[in-house]
Amino acid sequence: LVTPVLLSVLGNPAERTQVRIAALNSLVGINPDMNVFHRIATISYQTEDVEVVKAIHSAFQTLSVQKELEIFEYKGNMDNLVRKAQLVYPLTKKPGFVLPTSYNLFTSDRLRQLG
Repeated sequence: LVTPVLLSVLGNPAERTQVRIAALNSLVGINPDMNVFHRIATISYQTEDVEVVKAIHSAFQTLSVQKELEIFEYKGNMDNLVRKAQLVYPLTKKPGFVLPTSYNLFTSDRLRQLG
């Protein structure tokens, strides 16, 4: 129910950057279907906001490098979240330059809070 609203906020260039990044974090937190992850990767190419591109790229990058053994100790579908990120990460737009202004870092401690 909330996924289409968050996707529209993330894809809306008229929204403030901070709101769009918050929508991205919320989407990752609800562990949506794979088609939503593909849509987020598409948004990374459609947007001209470099901060949003960096946030999308860093979110999928940090999720895709999580050790699966760390994920399996948690109950829920967090291993599924990591697998989705691993599949979609190559499809995201890479920022041309990386300054640490917008960076999403998901660690195993953060994943515990999401699940």
